[in-house]
Amino acid sequence: MKKICSIDALQLLDFIPDDNSNKICYNCLMENQNLKIRKLNEKDFLSFKILFEDLDEYHHLALPHLFKKAGMPFRTLEHFLLLLNSEDSIFFAGEVDNQIVGIIQLAKKEIKGSSPIQIPRTVLLIDNLIIKKDYRRTGVGKNLVTKACEWAKLNSISTLELAVFEFNENAIHFYEELGFQTMNRRMNLNL
Repeated sequence: MKKICSIDALQLLDFIPDDNSNKICYNCLMENQNLKIRKLNEKDFLSFKILFEDLDEYHHLALPHLFKKAGMPFRTLEHFLLLLNSEDSIFFAGEVDNQIVGIIQLAKKEIKGSSPIQIPRTVLLIDNLIIKKDYRRTGVGKNLVTKACEWAKLNSISTLELAVFEFNENAIHFYEELGFQTMNRRMNLNL
């Protein structure tokens, strides 16, 4: 198992899996196209909206009892600007030929713990990682996670955490390949 950065990774996250179609060669992408990782800005709203609507639809189809149907008007410009301007929210975009092909949404979190034996800590949480279908398995996601690790180190954060739904096996595999390990499992019982 290969680690992409030296900080500890504890949990796993939401990631839209590849359906094994339209794969692009990672080496071709890196050699022939410029992958640029940059901070998201106000001008990126349309790309944000499109990518997050794909993620919303994916979650709705997999877990309709938990997620509303995509297309609801909650991915508004106002919502985007609120997230973008939050002190604890960080967004990076993966861009190829001036087109956003992936977004990582991060949140700085203070964990105090619910028990007196837990040690308080600051973590960087990966809230979402979304890659356009044609760019999955090309290195965009790995580069965005690497950027998250770099940002965490620069901000004296030693832990990167994320969560993933059990149905999302491709995401679990992706994160395990990067060195993430499962720390705990949250379970429920529908009554």
